[in-house]
Amino acid sequence: MVKFTIGLELILYTPFLMDNKLYIAETLQKLIDAGKMAIDTLISDVAKPISDEVLDEKRKNALDSKKKAFLDAQEILEGIAKIEDQLSSDEAYLDQLKENKKDFKQGFVEKMAKGNGI
Repeated sequence: MVKFTIGLELILYTPFLMDNKLYIAETLQKLIDAGKMAIDTLISDVAKPISDEVLDEKRKNALDSKKKAFLDAQEILEGIAKIEDQLSSDEAYLDQLKENKKDFKQGFVEKMAKGNGI
C-alpha cells in the first residue's frame, strides 16, 4: 500500500525545513497535487474492462490488481483529506510542527569542521 506519511514525516522532521513555513505549505500542496494525479491513474486502471478472452488465472490476477488499485486510491484520498485538513488550520499546524521538531546537536565532525573542537 502507498504510504504518504513516510514522505510527510521526512518533511516534518528535517530541521532546516522547520523554520520555513512557506516551504512546508508549498511542499504539502505539491504532495496533494501528486496524490490527486495518482488517484486519477489508479481510477483509470480500475475502470479498464478485463477481456473475456483472458484465462482464469490471468483474470484472477487482473481482478486482484484492480482491487489493490482501488484500495490504494482510497488510502491516498484519505491521506489527501488529512493533509488538506491540516493545511486548513495552517498556522496552528505549522506552529505545532515547529514545537515538535527535533533539535540538531553537533557531533564531533561538525564541531571540528567549525573549529569548535578540542
